[in-house]
Amino acid sequence: MAKLIHLVDGIVTNEFELGTEGLSIGRAAHNDVQIDDLAVSAVHAVVRPAGDGTYSIEDRDSTNGTYINERRIARHVLEPNDQLRIGWTAFKFVDAVEPEPEKTARVRKTWLPGVYVTKKD
Repeated sequence: MAKLIHLVDGIVTNEFELGTEGLSIGRAAHNDVQIDDLAVSAVHAVVRPAGDGTYSIEDRDSTNGTYINERRIARHVLEPNDQLRIGWTAFKFVDAVEPEPEKTARVRKTWLPGVYVTKKD
């Protein structure tokens, strides 16, 4: 599941899941991610899902800009581990696919001493 991870001095303090609706970021209370910082615009940026499973972030004409990997952007397709900065607040974009658990294997003893074989179910 894709998410933005809020970082303070490199430590995770909060996680925001990016669903099918996207995420608005800004200083105003109606945003999905509210940042109490005068350097952040009321509606600063928005993260939107694309139809192909990727996400993009768009700056909403903010005064101080939106930064990805310390480059100011107007619009950017997010890549795993991108560093996002809005005002003095830092986020990391994570898009991890849940690993499929391994299936249990049956162990059978063979007629040879100390030799076992596995058979997956």
